[in-house]
Amino acid sequence: MAGGQDTVVNIAARFLYGAAGSGLQTQGEARVRVDPNPFPQFAEFRWGDEKAPFAEKFMELGSTVTDGDGKATLTIPASEIGDTPDPLVAAVTASVFEPGGRPVREGFNLKVRTRPLYLGVKIDEGQATGRDPPVSFDIIAVNAAGQRVAANGVSYTLISENWDSDWFLQDGKWQWRRTSRDAIVMKGDVNIAAGQPGRLTRRLGWGDYRLEVTGPDGARTVTRF
Repeated sequence: MAGGQDTVVNIAARFLYGAAGSGLQTQGEARVRVDPNPFPQFAEFRWGDEKAPFAEKFMELGSTVTDGDGKATLTIPASEIGDTPDPLVAAVTASVFEPGGRPVREGFNLKVRTRPLYLGVKIDEGQATGRDPPVSFDIIAVNAAGQRVAANGVSYTLISENWDSDWFLQDGKWQWRRTSRDAIVMKGDVNIAAGQPGRLTRRLGWGDYRLEVTGPDGARTVTRF
């Protein structure tokens, strides 16, 4: 399912004895969430915004009645999914109700790609040898179908997340909070070839970091490590 394009789900129902399931109530639903493995051929890469990931969304697809041939259609509206740099997957379920009211269900997973370009990041943390170990980042670009493509002018920012915890008194009760102070470690631009990843290397001390990469067509990946 591409961004901005509604998707039609075709339903065909038959009774157990073979006749077309005509005149039956039909309804559908979809649960949209971040795809845990959007591009299996690049399973070692991470995709999407880990700092502000897409919030899972439940969608009612409405109801209809099967025609004389036992067929019906439901529509997944792209406008309700919204626009996100995260690759998504929709678990779609269609229900056809028997004359007695019992539903018969069938479902499938639908890949949802709201952007034409996605950026993947692979992190290789080196072994500590008495000093700050080198950390390497490979960045690749793929289209919505998962094919490697070139992407020029991809900007990156490596950030150190410095956490502080402190106690405070509120309404006579002691409570604690955790806050973060960001410090930029390095930033710049990199060109990614279709057959060659962009590579960054930096020696980093122990701590929490995130790498933010932004490319054309709204592509964005934020990886924490």
